[in-house]
Amino acid sequence: MKDLRKALIVSVMTMTVFSMSMIAVPFQADAAAQAGDLIKMDGLSSVYFLGGDDKRYVFPNESTYFSWYSDFSGVVTVPQSELESYPLGANVTVRPGTELVKITTDPKVYAVLPGGDLKWVPSEDVAKALWGDDWAMRVIDVPDAFFTNYTIASGQLTEDAYPAGSLVKMADAPDVYYIAEDGKARKVTSEAAFLANRFQWDDIIVAQTGFTLPTMGDDITGAVAGLIDTSEGAGGTPGAGTGLTVSIAGDTPAAGNIPDGSPVDFLKINLTASNDGAVNVSSMRLKSYDLSLATNLTNIAFYDNGVKVGTSKNMTSDREAIFNFATPIKVEAGSTKSLMVRATIAALATGNYAIGIEKAADIITNGAVVSGAFPIIGNSKSVVTGVNIGAVTMTAATLDGSATAKFGEDNVLLAAFSLRATNEDVLWQSVSLRNGGSSNTEIIDNMRMEINGDIVVEGVGLTD
Repeated sequence: MKDLRKALIVSVMTMTVFSMSMIAVPFQADAAAQAGDLIKMDGLSSVYFLGGDDKRYVFPNESTYFSWYSDFSGVVTVPQSELESYPLGANVTVRPGTELVKITTDPKVYAVLPGGDLKWVPSEDVAKALWGDDWAMRVIDVPDAFFTNYTIASGQLTEDAYPAGSLVKMADAPDVYYIAEDGKARKVTSEAAFLANRFQWDDIIVAQTGFTLPTMGDDITGAVAGLIDTSEGAGGTPGAGTGLTVSIAGDTPAAGNIPDGSPVDFLKINLTASNDGAVNVSSMRLKSYDLSLATNLTNIAFYDNGVKVGTSKNMTSDREAIFNFATPIKVEAGSTKSLMVRATIAALATGNYAIGIEKAADIITNGAVVSGAFPIIGNSKSVVTGVNIGAVTMTAATLDGSATAKFGEDNVLLAAFSLRATNEDVLWQSVSLRNGGSSNTEIIDNMRMEINGDIVVEGVGLTD
């Protein structure tokens, strides 16, 4: 294989791919390619991956191709008319867990994550802890023209966790594990399963002494569609929307006085996906505006129709709060999703505060181009202290009767609680209930809520 790679004549220009003129590929003039095939046209050097969306995804150079495939044996030659019938998708990015990447004009080194995201390797010490003393052998240069295919994710790698996509084994055991996007280690149970997912032996990392594997995930026993879909390494998810427009909502909270120590709505934004596909937002970065102390902004969170999205953050001394959503915020094709930003001003704080999004790069998607009239800043709020704001206290109530229910039983009391308001009337808008037990959520259905015996909502089921 090394001899074959050395024999390649590579020519990389903007929007061209490596030459295959020296590779013997079967000619099939009347071929009808299928999703998942590698295709080319007779007389044309470009090689493409045909995605499930009937788009052809381009390999920009040799190193990218060989991160996904060990040779050219699977390439199919198709007629020109057939090739032209498949619209261009995007450039394929390096397969996660194989190479580390950089550009010639910047010394920063990154690990490639699923979907073409990059995570910064902050130091040589971190690199050695993860990939050993010869870590630099994994680093390849990505031409500047193709670096824009990648998206730099927030945060950086640490020496105690391998990035998603990595193949890892312990020094004293033969088992190989795939680090999934949820951070769990999935054992590859056999050589057949290893090869079925087009993993390559050279990509296996022998973990350094003292490393502990993360929580175990499901075993990999055969081919996994998400691992062998090369188009998922093409600047985003196949079939995803290509654009996301961000704007301030017309009903964003107005400027005015707010109390300290109580949650207040600061900013409402609209996210609009392009018509060609849904857009997933995996991360957003908020900034503090006005001159008051940014760290007084606490418990900042996004809300979708009153339902909290992700976890709360506090504004840092750098005047920023970064949100990474374990479950991305999905904006359906051609639709608009509105998100409210709510925060609490610390008790006894004073001054004026505003929250906004500084630039398009502060929103990370699954490959969609983010646009809008940035910076997008909510109206300024002035803190008023010494105000007694209404509060509500929730207290769990004792359930009557047995806590044991039978399958198929109706009218089972699952939870009960009381609410008590102080200082002033409180408008209760929504509540999220969570299954705190170990049973499957599908056995609970058609829930209703009653207040003092009156049904206020019914027909609700548990999700996620």
